[in-house]
Amino acid sequence: MRHFNNLKYMAMALFVAMLSLSFTACSDDDDDDGGSRPSIVGSWEQTNSYGTEITVTFNSNKQGSVTYTYYDSNDVPTGNETEFFEYDYNTTDGTLVVIGNTQLEGTWSVNVMSTKLMLSNSSASYVFTKR
Repeated sequence: MRHFNNLKYMAMALFVAMLSLSFTACSDDDDDDGGSRPSIVGSWEQTNSYGTEITVTFNSNKQGSVTYTYYDSNDVPTGNETEFFEYDYNTTDGTLVVIGNTQLEGTWSVNVMSTKLMLSNSSASYVFTKR
């Protein structure tokens, strides 16, 4: 009878050990976020080859602006110009449609990383850094 009790306790201990291991899990690296991409809301900037600083701002109300700041050969600002637009960003497929009198008007493919925003279409490609 004593042998049966030891076997019973060993079986219960084995069951508890297996049960505790079954609740242990690693984090899921393949979390499915439904195809959603990070937000583009905020200000992004780049300096083009002519020394013009371009700042694109996407507001949460689907309106935005592009500001061009011009510099002379001594890196002194000489003026700026701002264009306003409306936009629609589809986070599922990464498509941005810009409507307004701006050089960004049109449909763009978007790639957003933590500090980079890449816009591209058949005729142009831009890389901006989070401001």
